[in-house]
Amino acid sequence: MKKAVPLLLLCLLSMTASGAGREKKAPAPAAPPLPAAKTAAQEPAAAPAADTALSFDAAFMDKYGKPATDSLVAMVKNDYSVCVGDPERVGRTQLFRWKSYIDSMVADKGYPKKFKSFVTATGMKAPDVRPCEPIVFHDHIERQLAEMDNIVAAQRAAKEKAHSDSVTIATELKKHKHSHADILNLPPGISKAALRLMLEREKIRYKSVQKYIQADDVMLDSVMVTIAFYFDENDKYNGYEFETETVRAETLDKTARKWADRFAAFYEKKFGKPANAVNRVGFKEIKQGSLSITSKWDSPSVIVGLAVYESRYYAKVMVNY
Repeated sequence: MKKAVPLLLLCLLSMTASGAGREKKAPAPAAPPLPAAKTAAQEPAAAPAADTALSFDAAFMDKYGKPATDSLVAMVKNDYSVCVGDPERVGRTQLFRWKSYIDSMVADKGYPKKFKSFVTATGMKAPDVRPCEPIVFHDHIERQLAEMDNIVAAQRAAKEKAHSDSVTIATELKKHKHSHADILNLPPGISKAALRLMLEREKIRYKSVQKYIQADDVMLDSVMVTIAFYFDENDKYNGYEFETETVRAETLDKTARKWADRFAAFYEKKFGKPANAVNRVGFKEIKQGSLSITSKWDSPSVIVGLAVYESRYYAKVMVNY
């Protein structure tokens, strides 16, 4: 079933085409069809290849000479400027390729219907219409319809994906219980695919790194952190760790140590009890390659501490379900 032209689109195109018609008080004659012996009549819906287009030019030159060929080129350029745009932006090969396409479409049995609908839509008088105008007019409409079909299809696909994702998330959340150590509403045991979907739903950027998923620039309890989510051999979520930005040694007490204290308070509130172990870590006790523990909970295991890497200090949390 043939698609109807959208009313708004038709009105806009009608205004454009009719405007163009009003400007042409004395339209120049349209370019005649290119030599029939060389046309691509077998494939009227597509423009011919470049070498075929060149053969039109050569054939016309051989038969009628350079003055007549130059006159033909001028008329084709005039048609192109009316129906498409600036002909100086395209080469002669492309120009003749376009002209041969217009000729083939004019010869098509559907052209009279296109011509009639173009005249009706634009209000132009039939003698003022160039052969290329109805073709370009309907080509534009068909492109617009195809674009709208693509948009509708994309919207439908997005809606179907969103529904599928919601079902996946709901199923995973129903199967797995939350623990006191959860962050971002992610319970242990959910699949890697479900965790990704939940991050996407919260618009959290992430990337897969070897056997874990890394999320950067996540605001957690008013502190910006980088989080790594870990999975077992069956791709089930079984732990995470996160780190703050690094700071210089002279600002350790005012930044990283305060962040560690903040995280300890965060988990104390989640567990509903103080840490099982609390340590005051001295500056010299913070060694590269290990986490200096400041607070610790059990069941699940939550460790808060301080770390250093290349003389840059940061707070870190490790959770193992």
